[in-house]
Amino acid sequence: NYVAQHVVEYGFPPDRQRVLELVLKGLEGYSKHKFASNVVEKCLTHSEETWKHDVIGVIVRNNNREGESMLLGLIRDNYGNYVIQKLLDLLSQQDFDHFIDILQPELAKAKRTGCGKQVTAIEKRMQRPCDQSLLPHQAVFGTRTISQNTTPPPPPLTADQRSLQTSSVGSVNGDTLEGATSSRKGSVEHVVPNVFEA
Repeated sequence: NYVAQHVVEYGFPPDRQRVLELVLKGLEGYSKHKFASNVVEKCLTHSEETWKHDVIGVIVRNNNREGESMLLGLIRDNYGNYVIQKLLDLLSQQDFDHFIDILQPELAKAKRTGCGKQVTAIEKRMQRPCDQSLLPHQAVFGTRTISQNTTPPPPPLTADQRSLQTSSVGSVNGDTLEGATSSRKGSVEHVVPNVFEA
């Protein structure tokens, strides 16, 4: 993992090319692997536009296969969705526009299967400005133009993000709070003091 990333970032061109070829051949499997997905992201970051274009080609070729498409599988995967996000961040504008057209139907499918967190993260990356030369009150995002007159999203319930989370004290059952002993087969009995008594 780290060696491959180092070769991609700092290696000699023939060595870099070899890693890029291997990653492209095993793109789906590597993208869904906890550690190999980091190598795929590093390849996206340190590769030429042609390689990124080839990545889109692999995804498109595997998008019409029987069963789950490669793109839908990557969207739904815990590691693959980060590869999609990185790809969106780094594509040229032309490839970005092409990829968005392929991505949108698969995102709709993912929404129906309950992958909200992954879909939301990818949708945020789809909102990059297309043309930096526009006036500040008009920015083009993806294929839509958003004007300054658009109604802003509602504010969060509170500015303190911690208020939405549970307290730092974990939930425990009443027996543990009372200092009862645990008697699991083969385990040592422990007494937990009641920290809530005055």
